[in-house]
Amino acid sequence: MVPQEPQATSHKQVPSDEPSPAERAAATDAHYLNIPVSRLSELLDDPKHRVSPAFHVPEELKPVVGFWLKVYAKYSLYQTLVYDRNHQEIVYEVIDSRELFQKGLSPVALEVTSKNRIKRVLASYKAAMHTLARNPKARFPTGTAGANLIRLWGRRNSREWKQIEAGIRTQPGQRDRIMQGLAAADPFIPAMEAIFRKFAIPIEITRLPLVESSFVLEAKSKAAAVGVWQFLERSATGDDLVVDSDNEIDERLSPIKSTAAAAKMFRRNYRLLHDWGLAIIAYNHGPKNLVPIRDRYGGKNIVKLLQKTSNTPLGYASRNYYAEFLALLHAERYRDEIYGFIPQHHPDAISIVKLKAPASVFQIAAMYNISIHELRTFNPDIFNPRRKLPAGTRVVLPRKHGESIVLAPSLRPNELPAPTRGDGGEAERGIASEEEFIEYVK
Repeated sequence: MVPQEPQATSHKQVPSDEPSPAERAAATDAHYLNIPVSRLSELLDDPKHRVSPAFHVPEELKPVVGFWLKVYAKYSLYQTLVYDRNHQEIVYEVIDSRELFQKGLSPVALEVTSKNRIKRVLASYKAAMHTLARNPKARFPTGTAGANLIRLWGRRNSREWKQIEAGIRTQPGQRDRIMQGLAAADPFIPAMEAIFRKFAIPIEITRLPLVESSFVLEAKSKAAAVGVWQFLERSATGDDLVVDSDNEIDERLSPIKSTAAAAKMFRRNYRLLHDWGLAIIAYNHGPKNLVPIRDRYGGKNIVKLLQKTSNTPLGYASRNYYAEFLALLHAERYRDEIYGFIPQHHPDAISIVKLKAPASVFQIAAMYNISIHELRTFNPDIFNPRRKLPAGTRVVLPRKHGESIVLAPSLRPNELPAPTRGDGGEAERGIASEEEFIEYVK
């Protein structure tokens, strides 16, 4: 059963920082640009052939992928979907608090008012479910929660209504966060794609950080996973990312360096599971429980793995992870239509240099004739620009002149010249050498 799109009620969880008037004005399109649900459904079929066939949406997954596409493309942070977690095509109601944002309420007032609205709506649905569990033939006035339940589910028995009640959940919209994430990702996407190409990994998977962190560079989870790829410290150091509190460096925060580490993880997952869909699920769930069942399911039967059955090792979050990725991939591929702007990828490639001698960010910027702002943009993992970084520190540099350099897994440092600028300073004397993952490209 596919219900009609619920009407938003003028009633989601809100950011804690006070937005400025300019930010409020800029956010208007993020909150109010309305794309028809029918068009979102069409985009899941990839009408303009922008998505690799490997990541087309299986027919059986369209309901759940469609739900997440609405979350990412249609509804903003100030709209909350009330839905059934086991049948995500069933959305009871959309609680709309956008008018509170436009009125300029304080963050505290926004949060309290929005939460109260959500509590009231949830209470009304649970009360109606209790009534139906006691009396499955109960009737309700038109437009009430009870009437909506019967419209969506039909008449059910008492046991079924109790199960339905256990599945009611809320989900805030993410449209505005994804728009911010796409803008933040733009300078890094060309280099991230180059890294994945060199590791023979589908470049579509470079969009997974939008699921992991909405591409918030400084993202940190409750489990202490950090950065756009959400690496834990123990897994980061195992994949050659430096976490050095003494020198104020945490390479998990570098989108470029952490992408190289993520690429290694995906190659390992693929070697174990022989399917990119399973490799993506393993990034969230871990490969251990997936290996014993890879032959039972395989890529062609990934839908069975994602269904809620007693045989699947996946919980709710892991079952939804691949669907979220597919939804965001399609949203990103059709970003010009969904978000109203086209890709603005940084035109220049990047290189990574390894310091031969201690140097500060200021010295490196002067050495390579790069602005401090640009250098810090590409190196968010280096916290203190005045501290001298130890020899061996890897620094990401944008390349603007001559041949560009991108990451590659093949060349050794002695196969490339040390970068020089001919300025008579430390750069010409070679205080930095090209990192081992480098290849010249036109």
